[in-house]
Amino acid sequence: MPTFYLSNDPSKIRDLTSTYEKGFYALSPQDAKILSPPANLYKIPNIDSLSDLNMVFTKILETRVKQGTSNRLLIIDLLTYSHIFLVDKRVTARKWFTDFLAERKAEDFTVLAFLNPLVTSKEETQTLNDVFDGVIEIYEKELSGRLRRFLVIKKMHGQRYSGSEWMLDKDKLS
Repeated sequence: MPTFYLSNDPSKIRDLTSTYEKGFYALSPQDAKILSPPANLYKIPNIDSLSDLNMVFTKILETRVKQGTSNRLLIIDLLTYSHIFLVDKRVTARKWFTDFLAERKAEDFTVLAFLNPLVTSKEETQTLNDVFDGVIEIYEKELSGRLRRFLVIKKMHGQRYSGSEWMLDKDKLS
């Protein structure tokens, strides 16, 4: 499945572009910080330039992905873009982001995003959650005197899902 990853975290980009070479496209303004940038890393001139991001994304889509390809994945590291979408609180950025997501959904993309709710207010987190069709939360809580991670699906538009929480055990995930 063609996968697009938007981030400015050089270590994540380096790991993901080397692990997933075929059909994986990373977009970042941090390409200069990555020694020997891989062929599947595309530079975004500046994350404040939303039109540049859109142009680079569209160019990759037109030149690298077969026409008619469905089931595409877009992963957005929202911490990367939090200053555009949340901190600046620019109406233009919010509208652009909403339009960008609507275009991707119309192109049959599944859109995932990472958000650390600890760096935003409850209102900002809710605003972001409302933009997406689904919300999956991973959190920690104490169980038997030990911190454990749990996963719960909070919202998944158009899909049946269980609202139960599942404990994530790294030994059982392999």
